[in-house]
Amino acid sequence: MEALFQFFEKLVTQFSWRRLGMALTLLAFVFVGFTVYESYTAAFRLGRIERTARVLEALVKLEANETLYQNPALTEVHRKLVDRLALLTGVGPSGEVLPPVLLKALSAVFPWLTVCIPFLWQRARGDESAGKALLGVIVIAVPLVIIGGVLPLSRHTWINYWAYPWGSLFCVLTLILLFSKIVDKRKARDQES
Repeated sequence: MEALFQFFEKLVTQFSWRRLGMALTLLAFVFVGFTVYESYTAAFRLGRIERTARVLEALVKLEANETLYQNPALTEVHRKLVDRLALLTGVGPSGEVLPPVLLKALSAVFPWLTVCIPFLWQRARGDESAGKALLGVIVIAVPLVIIGGVLPLSRHTWINYWAYPWGSLFCVLTLILLFSKIVDKRKARDQES
């Protein structure tokens, strides 16, 4: 495990395109491995179906109970449980091509791609600092894209597909600008002294 941490530390401190390529290749192999495993065994999907069936069975038993409908608080909790179960099982519009996790991840990566395009263009023109900036964007974007992919589905899908991706980009850019202003003020104050 320590070797893995050392590898990622060297990836950041002693950056090379070879190390980045190896890390991305490793991540791609892990992703493909899980995808192939799931496509042949359906273990994750079957586990989710089994848990959903147990929850559905418990909900049916609750619906048979008369006291559920006499107490408005219990009725509201029951309704929310049914809605949550529908979200977890992926009940949605017919004709979905991609799973929601992949759609959320793609939505989360799009704003970061729009930020990367100018850096790629500058790097292609020979600007060395653009490569470092591009690496910084990737390092910041990867965890945020992963978080965007695994965020629970909201009843309001615009939160998952628009608010989080663009909001996270906006927050990170705001923090970077605030931090750079603080650093500039400190440099100016140090030069005056």
